[in-house]
Amino acid sequence: HYFRAPLKVGVSMLPVAVAAQREGATAIGYALVQVAWAMDLFEIGGAVGAHLASRDDAGFALSTSLRLGALDGLKLSLSYGYAEFRNRYTHRTAFGFSQILTLIEVPVAARAAVVVESGFGPDLWFLATVGLKVRLRGQGGPGSWAVRTGFGMGWVMHRLSCGYDDDPSCGSADWAYGPTMVVGVDRRF
Repeated sequence: HYFRAPLKVGVSMLPVAVAAQREGATAIGYALVQVAWAMDLFEIGGAVGAHLASRDDAGFALSTSLRLGALDGLKLSLSYGYAEFRNRYTHRTAFGFSQILTLIEVPVAARAAVVVESGFGPDLWFLATVGLKVRLRGQGGPGSWAVRTGFGMGWVMHRLSCGYDDDPSCGSADWAYGPTMVVGVDRRF
């Protein structure tokens, strides 16, 4: 929601990485509530929420964000986050760097834009996508609807082959890579 004052409040579930292979499945994601100082060509904000994981690594998460450029036009967006997670070597809970996301949006028509996105997290995930964002209704203000789709490559690993104090023959890692898909809905109130 964008208020008349330069204030934005929102929720997001971004990014979410899910991988499945013969040995099992793993998922990593972030659920955040955002608050930002938002103007026409600039936005800076923060978010608080949860780092979600399919096993025992879930915990508290914080994120900062920056947008340079128009909300519905040419722009560069950056997001940098921290989260609580279990250290894979000491097995202690730690709070540290969790993700960085970049997004570049380039308008190609009055209601459409090409979107290029990439991201990385030290809890071992990476994504790179190219897609299209189309505004279905409205002019970008309250009542506007937009959808986003895209494709690219992704890689996610939940568990390394061995922990720091494990026997060297402890087994294989839980990881997968392959095509990734972006699906998003933007509803402005």
